[in-house]
Amino acid sequence: MWISKIEYQRILTERDEAVGFAKALEPRVIAMEAAADWMRVRVTQIDHERGALIQKYLGVSVPAIRFEEEDRSRTPVSHIINDAGQLFSDVGDNEAARMGIGWDDEGNFVSTKVVTS
Repeated sequence: MWISKIEYQRILTERDEAVGFAKALEPRVIAMEAAADWMRVRVTQIDHERGALIQKYLGVSVPAIRFEEEDRSRTPVSHIINDAGQLFSDVGDNEAARMGIGWDDEGNFVSTKVVTS
């Protein structure tokens, strides 16, 4: 396939402009990644502090979220499967008893709290 010299020069010029634009954006991307890392650390810290304050003043244990940089090696499906387990974490026997949660001999859920209507 043949193209004209003018068209070839136009394509090269567009490519050079795109490369220059990408190189100009590189420092901004690095700065934004640094800002995102800082924000991740601060939000995690603030959520842990909030959980500690609720625990101290109300006596209720609140799970604190933790924002971490995404592991790029995980596939989307494994990412969903791995994170879904965190939604159903065990509160422990003492907390479950306090909340009125129990299990019968067959492993079925039994609520010991009396619900008044």
